[in-house]
Amino acid sequence: MPTLDKNERQRLRAVQQNLLQQCLSAGAEYIQMSTVGVIYHPQINEPVYNVVIPHHGVAWTRSQDIEDAFVYLNDHSRQPKFQFLQTLFPEAFKRQLEIKGLVPEEDWQIWLFEPFYGPSLPDELLFGQPVTKPLVDHVKIVPVTTDNQRQQWRELSGQPDVPVPVKNCLWLAVNKQTPIGAGRVMIQDETAHIDTPTVAPNWSGFGIEDALLQVCVEKALEEEAQLIYAVDNASTDANYPRLGFTKFTRLLTYRANSRIPLTRAGNN
Repeated sequence: MPTLDKNERQRLRAVQQNLLQQCLSAGAEYIQMSTVGVIYHPQINEPVYNVVIPHHGVAWTRSQDIEDAFVYLNDHSRQPKFQFLQTLFPEAFKRQLEIKGLVPEEDWQIWLFEPFYGPSLPDELLFGQPVTKPLVDHVKIVPVTTDNQRQQWRELSGQPDVPVPVKNCLWLAVNKQTPIGAGRVMIQDETAHIDTPTVAPNWSGFGIEDALLQVCVEKALEEEAQLIYAVDNASTDANYPRLGFTKFTRLLTYRANSRIPLTRAGNN
């Protein structure tokens, strides 16, 4: 774990709290079990709303707490997973999880919007500056305003669109009348979370990912968000550094292997 200054730690904790708050705003419950917390949604069986996380502020988690939390999710017909921000924990923490029988499953990059506004050469495009013409002809980015557009957004993104108190701004990239890309920024208090842009097959690499990111950033700035971050699974062609983002931390997800008990003694 790198040495963190106060500002870095505060921003990491803000991202951690924002991810949790999005789940709670969507109707999930949070159950603390000593050093860990269980996020559980009684109606939605999506992994993002059913996961075990370190309890806010802890620097380590007890193996027994993780096992108890996994049993709880399994008892409620959910696939147990454990998720944490890498930079908040020492490298030995990952090794300890694997020794106890957890297996790495997902590795997401979190990008922080920190544009550089310094002096530049006349023809130089600064990091964080808007791309003047990112799209091919006939492609436009439009806000989602109708039920039909919302359904198109769900089909393209593959994500649940849960009505929540969070300001949930959805965007579509449209080629003439055909949706070919989807983006979303969720704004709560002074923090904005941008989802990975999704682009239809054969349309990646034409600047559509960048354009979706750009409108999300512009919306977040318009809403006066003080912390803007994006979560990406590294499968997109979006150019985060060019748009003013820097690598911040990783969101790691682990699942249980056969050595982790998922039922309590006597319940087999």
